[in-house]
Amino acid sequence: MFRIHVFVILLSCCLFSNAQNYTYLNSAGKKMPNEDNAFTRFEITHENDSVFLVYKSDKTDKKWGKKKLQYSVLKKSEKQFYVFEDEKFKDEYEVLEIMEELTLGYRLKQTNKNNEIQFIGDAIQLFPPIMHGKCTYYDIYGKPMVEKVFNNGLKIGETLLFHPADSNLTITKKPEFQGGSRNFYVEIAKKIKYPGSFQEKIINDVVYIKFLINVDGRMNNICAGSNSAKRLTEEGVRVISSVSGLWEPALSNDNKIQVWHYAKITFGGSFIYR
Repeated sequence: MFRIHVFVILLSCCLFSNAQNYTYLNSAGKKMPNEDNAFTRFEITHENDSVFLVYKSDKTDKKWGKKKLQYSVLKKSEKQFYVFEDEKFKDEYEVLEIMEELTLGYRLKQTNKNNEIQFIGDAIQLFPPIMHGKCTYYDIYGKPMVEKVFNNGLKIGETLLFHPADSNLTITKKPEFQGGSRNFYVEIAKKIKYPGSFQEKIINDVVYIKFLINVDGRMNNICAGSNSAKRLTEEGVRVISSVSGLWEPALSNDNKIQVWHYAKITFGGSFIYR
């Protein structure tokens, strides 16, 4: 499953303060001043000065449900945190670093344990995630994949990125699918199928598929752009490979060039494509 873990920082003097134990979000992920119109609540439990746990609970019929562990955090320094999925501090983890202090918060960088970058973005709070401003997410090959813009945790914009196959070149005119991007996703919608093993399950996942747009407008080198469930990724690759339309190729100073691009497919109770 592809999960982008975005963490935002509280002011250093408040990070381990009981006064900041609860954070409330509405259904769109925007931070709320209190629990009145909130649907999700995060709670921080401090084990000691360097270890704390973050729990999540959801509201149903105006009552908060049982809290569940969201992640565990090991503070390595004032500017570096290791984030684990369980309380045993084993196996996979992300490394969150404070790159710069900003007027309203911090510029953050997150990498995995192999030091592969996952995102760089601005935030006003660290635990739980409250992004504010621009955030760039990277594909599994370390290239910028998607740029998102947040307002107090609420995503208000998203742009899938292009980058030239030759890093020495600059894109002066972006490629465009024949008839526009809507036609691209309409063609995907006509051909996509729900993988059999997922038909009876509730799946909430986003798959990014990476592909190369050639100077003749055709797509090839179609592959996963994100770490997602194998069957969902395979279906994404299959359907992008079946798209018959062509792209108007990208230009660099009036010369046609190859560029990498991405398609996004969101899996919910049913397919959502955009």
